[in-house]
Amino acid sequence: MKDENLHEGHRERLRVRAIENGLDSFNEHQVLELILSFYLPRVDTNPIAHKLIKEFGSLAKVLEAKTSDLMKVDGMGEKASAFIELIPQILKAYKKSKMQSGVCITSPMQVFDYLGDMIKLVPYEEFYLICLNSKSKVLLAKLLSKGTNNQVSLNLQQITQTALQTSASGIILVHNHPSGTSQPSAEDIILTKKVYLSLSLNGICVMDHLIIAKDDYYSFNKDGLFKVFNREFNSILDFDVLRQKAPKYEV
Repeated sequence: MKDENLHEGHRERLRVRAIENGLDSFNEHQVLELILSFYLPRVDTNPIAHKLIKEFGSLAKVLEAKTSDLMKVDGMGEKASAFIELIPQILKAYKKSKMQSGVCITSPMQVFDYLGDMIKLVPYEEFYLICLNSKSKVLLAKLLSKGTNNQVSLNLQQITQTALQTSASGIILVHNHPSGTSQPSAEDIILTKKVYLSLSLNGICVMDHLIIAKDDYYSFNKDGLFKVFNREFNSILDFDVLRQKAPKYEV
């Protein structure tokens, strides 16, 4: 009984800490310990969480595991294992609900508020395209590609076709850097320049490209790289005409 009371007190402190301060200060086994505490209310979930991390290697790998494999870990029940397997699907449903059309985006911070929290802790790179109408309202937010923990491939034709099909006046590119730094790589800059030129030639403004890391984000527009692109492409594009049709966007 004494041990049970001790465990109950620890679980309650863990839940209160999570609710009041969020999970940023939690390590991976503490996150699992918290999740399991709701399904194994009379069990010390701390050692089970450690076993899961040891068995699968990381929190991400645990969440990607199948129910049948999770149940092989000592202490894991069917309901707790099934819920852990469902967590990524729940997050996908949340993402889909979060990315509603009609939201107005007019600055890098609003881009981050719209999408940043959902992808900053994803363990692999994800690349999103946000299409805006002339009044800066979202027409479409679409996941274009998933990659590894340090790279993602993207199809320039797919971006152009999607923007044209939605009759977008402007688009915003967004991807995450699980490595921790928000600074663009040489490949990021080259890709952005290609998209910028391709969309501009089709009469669509590229408003920004945000790279989102765990603790901050980088904006191509805010950092002045789009001004550099404008100078490079000035001989073949009339940016004054293009800007007249562009959505409002402040940096």
